[in-house]
Amino acid sequence: MFRQVFLAMLLCALSAFAAEKKPDRNCGVCGRLIPLGEQTWMLKADSDRLSESIRTGLFTPSQVYTNIDPKNPNGLSVGVYICVCDQCHNIGARCSVCGLHIKEKGIRTGDGRWICSRDVPVVVMDEDAARTLFESAREAAVDVVGNFFALTNPAVNVRVTDVFDRKTGADKLHTVAISKSTDSGSGVVHYVSVYTGSWKRHAFYSCVHEYTHLWINENIGEHKIEDNTREGLCELVAYKVAEARGDAAEQKRILANTYTKGRIKDLVQYATEEDLQTVLNWIPHGTTRVLAEGMATATALKNKAPEIPLDVRIAQAQSFAPVRPRNDALALNGIIHTPRGTVILLNGGLILAKGQSGVMKLHGEQTRVRCVEIQTGAATVEVATLSSTNAVTLKLAH
Repeated sequence: MFRQVFLAMLLCALSAFAAEKKPDRNCGVCGRLIPLGEQTWMLKADSDRLSESIRTGLFTPSQVYTNIDPKNPNGLSVGVYICVCDQCHNIGARCSVCGLHIKEKGIRTGDGRWICSRDVPVVVMDEDAARTLFESAREAAVDVVGNFFALTNPAVNVRVTDVFDRKTGADKLHTVAISKSTDSGSGVVHYVSVYTGSWKRHAFYSCVHEYTHLWINENIGEHKIEDNTREGLCELVAYKVAEARGDAAEQKRILANTYTKGRIKDLVQYATEEDLQTVLNWIPHGTTRVLAEGMATATALKNKAPEIPLDVRIAQAQSFAPVRPRNDALALNGIIHTPRGTVILLNGGLILAKGQSGVMKLHGEQTRVRCVEIQTGAATVEVATLSSTNAVTLKLAH
């Protein structure tokens, strides 16, 4: 009798042990099965690249552990983790992109950062890749904003660099690429540098940000804009590009970042209530250091036509213009007199003073338009394509 009871208890214990057997775990670095009893390390997927790799299936389910219990006995917080064996955990070299230890041979940047073989295909390492990425970002920005967002001096020198001057308080989001514009005497020269080993997904939006800086450099004139607002405007264009691409994760990342001291949230709200082109037209034609100050004044004075700020007058002129296809013929939408001179508004959002020129797309072709003369109710412009240059007199469309 005693033997039967003992055997029954033993069978129950064995059944319980089998039922509670821990699932197999494979190392996310070397891939080997981690034997039962060997130390298993859990590396939280707190980098964007690692989270993306998990989401797209670059790791097997046995390499990933998801903790949903806040009272986890292992002391892990709620989140997603990569399982790492004890041997790989002792490896000193770690990938600068995903953060995992490097077991297999990767590549190394000039300043000593490692990139694992898994991430090599998705990072920028040479000028050809950087140039291709920047041109893609430029095209996306102009497509979202409008043809008036094209650079007057379109040539941009794109480089890569291993060493970045990381300003105090800067974060990873804003040390992926940097830009500057210089006056060579014969025109403005633009430069963009992309950090080697940058994840292309992040670098793309950083290039949109830097392209906006170049456009601001060309168009700001004497307008003094607060630094946080200037950075926020660059982030706004990146946000709108992400919105157009359906990239909700990037939109969330831009809004969550504290880089612009909250200006990005104000600008996104304003661009939603008004119009992105109206926001950007404030750069060459506004007078306040912060956009919100100019709009508060505009709201208070909107019923006093002679005193309405330029920002609002531009938006009004554009709103009264007839709706035209993007590649329609050139049209004059408005003539506005400002303290700095008179400007004309062309379809596609292009704003020019006498002697100024800009690029827009007409009939599917990139066309340079220069304002020659501004008359009462009309303007003479010079239209230059690859095949011809013609002077045209345009009358107000309304």
